[in-house]
Amino acid sequence: MKLHRVRVYDDHDPAAEGVGDVVESEKPARTPADLRALYKKPIAFMRLFHYPPTTNVAQNEFGAAEHKDYGFVTILAQDSTGGLEVRSPGGELVLAPPRHGSFIVNAGDMLSEITAGKIRSAPHRVINRAGIGRYSIPFFYDPDFDARFDSLPQFSAGEFLGHVAEARLV
Repeated sequence: MKLHRVRVYDDHDPAAEGVGDVVESEKPARTPADLRALYKKPIAFMRLFHYPPTTNVAQNEFGAAEHKDYGFVTILAQDSTGGLEVRSPGGELVLAPPRHGSFIVNAGDMLSEITAGKIRSAPHRVINRAGIGRYSIPFFYDPDFDARFDSLPQFSAGEFLGHVAEARLV
């Protein structure tokens, strides 16, 4: 698997102008050290999903029906099979082209909420049209259970996750 370097910006990098406002919409903006402090005991887990080949898309046969992730961020290693479709801001479902050896980083509802929607939690679904079984192992990464954000004062990170999961069951 080929890894791609991700550039990490700091407050003194001119290329990062405005990045801190998007990552954290609070005033004063949190420093990278402040954000790292929210991840001393993160809520992190992986899940294994199997998507058999889809035989009847017209009858709404999906590997995973349209949904949004409710945590902070999800990281998904790509393969050559594909199947992920993401709803664009304009409302259309767009195929995320499979790029073997790369990663998709998906913002969840928590990240969208603490940035006041500046980072969007995109609805997505999976339809396996490849004709062969597909496996996916997403990695879900959230702040410490008791982490708090000024822009989401009514919940800790763990309480937010529980609240959103409970609301979706109703």
